[in-house]
Amino acid sequence: MKNKGWTKLYRAQFAHWISKKPFCDGYAWTYLYNQANHKEGMVNLRNEYIKVERGQFVTSKKKLQKFFGWTRRHLENFLTALENDQMLTYRMTHRFTVVTIVNYEVYQSNDTKSDTQNDRQMTHRRLTGDHKQECIKNDLRMKKKLSDEQIEENKKNITKSKKQFLDIVKDK
Repeated sequence: MKNKGWTKLYRAQFAHWISKKPFCDGYAWTYLYNQANHKEGMVNLRNEYIKVERGQFVTSKKKLQKFFGWTRRHLENFLTALENDQMLTYRMTHRFTVVTIVNYEVYQSNDTKSDTQNDRQMTHRRLTGDHKQECIKNDLRMKKKLSDEQIEENKKNITKSKKQFLDIVKDK
């Protein structure tokens, strides 16, 4: 199994029945970095506008605890472990928590767009090349088929013309 590369992950999977609670730590981590904003923006939380940078999201510990199906202690230990490992930081207020994924650029770098684009271009070239080869083969098959059909048609026409000629000669 390869340990490098990228996969696409659909965010709605966390609402799917297969995402039964309680979550394991790895699944919870995947959830956290998938919640992060992919670009800077503003979040309206009860008429309070909060600026959120790329790689951040607004939540609360209570919400995470409920979503993961964990105890408060488990969530605290998990967040502390991630913070100690420099994977995330979080800033709490009395109303919300802003979570920052420290290595967000590593996980969701814009470079992957160019990598993906390069992969698509290479795949397109390969498919286009394969398609061209297949078209050439099909053209050759069609030409052979047409030539065989044309030969048969020509034979019929010659036979028909010969018969017509003989009929004309007979009538005279």
